Amino acid sequence: MARILVVDDDADMREVITLALDGQCYDIDRMGSGQAASISSRSRPPTSWCVICTCRMWTVGRSTA
Repeated sequence: MARILVVDDDADMREVITLALDGQCYDIDRMGSGQAASISSRSRPPTSWCVICTCRMWTVGRSTA
């Protein structure tokens, strides 16, 4: 089964994308941040992945002071 990782900081958008893909024979994981997705993907065995994410994630690549 193909695995899809849906990454978006907007919970409603994650839900909409998940609902659109549900029932299509995909194993769907959802993450609320790029950092969480990166950590999760490292802890799983290598398989086929498709990642769906927003183009701009505010917590990735931005320093917080």
